[in-house]
Amino acid sequence: MRVCVVLTLALAALLAVASAPDEAVRKAARAFDAGEWANAQALYGLVTDRAPDDAGAQGRLLASSVMRSDTVAVISAVERALAAGVPLGVLADSLKVDLRMASGYGRYPGALHLIAGRLPFLRRPVTVRLLDYYTERRDGQMMVECARSLLAGLPDSPRYLSSLALGLLYCGDKPGAEAAWRRAIEADPADVGAIISLASLLGDSDEALGLLRRADSLSPSPAIKARIKAISDRR
Repeated sequence: MRVCVVLTLALAALLAVASAPDEAVRKAARAFDAGEWANAQALYGLVTDRAPDDAGAQGRLLASSVMRSDTVAVISAVERALAAGVPLGVLADSLKVDLRMASGYGRYPGALHLIAGRLPFLRRPVTVRLLDYYTERRDGQMMVECARSLLAGLPDSPRYLSSLALGLLYCGDKPGAEAAWRRAIEADPADVGAIISLASLLGDSDEALGLLRRADSLSPSPAIKARIKAISDRR
């Protein structure tokens, strides 16, 4: 009898919130801010039922599910957000911000790996997000893994080649990094970032000086000119 009363009261509370959209949003936000993940998940479910195109609420629903380690709900939240027309990039950005606020940023890569694994059609765009995350963290091994996965479908991408190079450099593989940056420059001879990175790797060599001059001709910069002068002065 007591359990029935509790369930009845809980249902009445949810119905009351559902009848007042603004109140539902406020209650959901309070639950999220308080770290009451089950309540936040339930309340943001109501909010998104009423306003499925509310990207912020969809992001909070996803973040609450991640904080609860509710893998089924995580996938469901992604699918319902996409079905409502919320772009994946917007949803991922919201998740990133909300997990930071919830002191749960460490769960972000795990959530992305889960999404990529369960929803194969999202694997590539999610891997791009993972590459950005691991680059931010300077996790060379995972940068290499993500970059190679992306290069499998786009082998001449200067962006992913440069990411591969940087990851290899973080892993201590200088020859591998050099080879990857050379491939990036071959794919896009005007990629100033790759040219400067390769020049930095080559130190004070003649080739490094030539690369810096090439970069300065493509995108004139006082910083590049200063590096050219510094190398010239040391010779």
